[in-house]
Amino acid sequence: FLLDFIKDEGVDKKYLIFFSTCASVEYYSYILYHLFHKYKIPHKKILKLHRKIKQEQRSGIYRKFIKMPAGILLTTDVSARGLD
Repeated sequence: FLLDFIKDEGVDKKYLIFFSTCASVEYYSYILYHLFHKYKIPHKKILKLHRKIKQEQRSGIYRKFIKMPAGILLTTDVSARGLD
């Protein structure tokens, strides 16, 4: 479903997708990466953000996502708390 949604909406947009666990973020980033390559879907970048990543790295990842013209950020609620 997620892959179809991104294909339908366009890969030239930004997507911020929330998950309830760090494991889900890791799992779906892996799946999306491999599905994009398998089906030759162009994409800019898939980023992941969760509490098991050090704070300074999380801030850098978030800043990178903000500056990107298009991409996907898979995250837990950690990005909703204090990453302004």
